[in-house]
Amino acid sequence: MAKKVKDKEPVFIRKIKNKAVRDKVMNTIKFPRLVSLDSSDMKYILGKAKSTSIVSIKASPEKIVKILGQKLKKRGEVKGAILLLEGGTSMRLEELSYITGSVCKRLGPETNVIWGAGINGSMGKEISVDMILAG
Repeated sequence: MAKKVKDKEPVFIRKIKNKAVRDKVMNTIKFPRLVSLDSSDMKYILGKAKSTSIVSIKASPEKIVKILGQKLKKRGEVKGAILLLEGGTSMRLEELSYITGSVCKRLGPETNVIWGAGINGSMGKEISVDMILAG
């Protein structure tokens, strides 16, 4: 008789219906970054969410801010957001601050925002942003 393997995903992650969001959350927890996020960060933002969605963009910081601004206009009430940023070896803290600050301003002071960042040598000058929104 085959031994049943216990599911190792935290309970709040199993409750997330959107597979893309679930996979992104698990990868974020698994792999270390310059500014890392852990399961308690994820649970804080996503634990009581009634809905989740994900937005992914890869571009220059200026284009990212413009596109995110357009996408956030179309969203309903957002109670929390997780930003996962990744860039090449030339990525600067000023660029990360510009992107995260713009998102925080657009979402408003009542929205909880947590972000993490990592380096990927193959990214060049572009930055990749995956934003998980919790409603």
